[in-house]
Amino acid sequence: MKRRGIAISLLLLTLVLTALPWGIEMRFMSGSGEEFLSYHAYYELLPFGYGNWFGLLTILMALLNLLMALFRWKKYRQQAAWTVLLLTFALVAFFFGRGTVVGGAILCLQPLLTAVVLLPDGWRG
Repeated sequence: MKRRGIAISLLLLTLVLTALPWGIEMRFMSGSGEEFLSYHAYYELLPFGYGNWFGLLTILMALLNLLMALFRWKKYRQQAAWTVLLLTFALVAFFFGRGTVVGGAILCLQPLLTAVVLLPDGWRG
């Protein structure tokens, strides 16, 4: 029960962080050759349209994991696989999005979530 609560809180925190507008950094060039930065939330479709679809995949994996945790699906291997995919997509989104603070915070939460999901029930450390 405690592991489930920790997993749900980590997933909710991940989804809150993805809604912040500083998640994905995009660089654009003006007509005079100046480069300017633009920051977007993971939910926005502009990064998706420019080929950064890992933020959207991170959200989808987090939502799927949250549904699995809320409805207590007993498919342990399936939930472990989705959690590892969430970790992978968060890692790629962090480096593809040029490492913003919000992306780093999301990336720091995912190994904790992976450990909570993958550790056996009787593990005491």
